[in-house]
Amino acid sequence: MADPEEIEEWLKKAMEDWRVAEILLKSGEELTLPCMFHLQQMLEKLLKAVIIVRGSRIERTHDLSRLAHVAGVQGVEGLLDLCDAFTLFAVNGRYPGDLPEVSISVARNYFEAAGELRQKLLNHIRDKTTEPQP
Repeated sequence: MADPEEIEEWLKKAMEDWRVAEILLKSGEELTLPCMFHLQQMLEKLLKAVIIVRGSRIERTHDLSRLAHVAGVQGVEGLLDLCDAFTLFAVNGRYPGDLPEVSISVARNYFEAAGELRQKLLNHIRDKTTEPQP
């Protein structure tokens, strides 16, 4: 059985990343790449929480599509498209290089889409952790 405290730790860290992304968007500054990084981190941590709920081992990867498959939630509407978009920002978003520019309006759209996925994944976790155990 999955350790509820471990799941809660992953969820807490995911919500911290969510809050940081929100603050960056509301700052009025063009801090879109750090925002995208924290949205990626939030999704990564939520997917890892789902993996723990399933009773599986967490892989050491930032590849969100891979994590979605391991978590068994690749069928969640819109998830794989966002996984592909956000994985680019996992490490590359922290360093100078060939990242695409992200406007504030595009970052807001990603924030909204990530928020919808956040809720779906949280619901999935809640449903799986409240199911009766055999």
